Amino acid sequence: MRYKKLILTLIISSIIISISIISILYSTTSANPFNKSSSTRVSEVAFSVLKDYDLVFVGESDNEWFNSLWRELKTYNISISEFKDLEDILAKPEKLRTNAIEVLIMFSGDYLDKNLNNTKFINSLRMIHELCGEGRCFYVAVGGKTSRLFDVLDKAGIYSVYQPTSKGFTYVNPAYDNPKAAGLSLKVCTYESKKWIVRGVFGSNASSIESLIEGLANWLRDFQSKPCVIK
Repeated sequence: MRYKKLILTLIISSIIISISIISILYSTTSANPFNKSSSTRVSEVAFSVLKDYDLVFVGESDNEWFNSLWRELKTYNISISEFKDLEDILAKPEKLRTNAIEVLIMFSGDYLDKNLNNTKFINSLRMIHELCGEGRCFYVAVGGKTSRLFDVLDKAGIYSVYQPTSKGFTYVNPAYDNPKAAGLSLKVCTYESKKWIVRGVFGSNASSIESLIEGLANWLRDFQSKPCVIK
């Protein structure tokens, strides 16, 4: 009888210890925003870069890459705004004048393709770029016809897809093959009385949304840390 009580006591103690360990593990996992499954969540380095930006998602789209990126980023403590159309941002210009390092404006390639010849859209893009101020707005297209990003930026006077060659001007689109994501970053450089704009181009054919986020964060970090070359 004594041994039965001892065995029963040991079993109960083991159960209590197991429950305690499970509770500790659960608490640790819940407190870590990157533990959805550590192998599939983005790194803390990527998160630390993106949290300093204001992300603005523009346009409704059925594109799964664009929507998946939005859903994934919403799970982090990152500033995200959503607008049905680009001109809607003009009604809330404060979204472009924040304390963030820069504003990252995200489109789907399909949305850009639909608005390629939309004069109202192009004018809104030009006005938004002016409201942002020099080098404050970065532009990214995700999914679909991502090459349209550079076409609309060209129409708005923000980027030129026509490059001078020995035979005149030639159409050169950095995202001609429509990668999963494409982007343009801008930085103002100054030296003495000189001032110029440096442009950085992003392209990614990532196999997952997490890889795309990592690539996006690396591009932003590397571009910001890259020194200006004196012209």
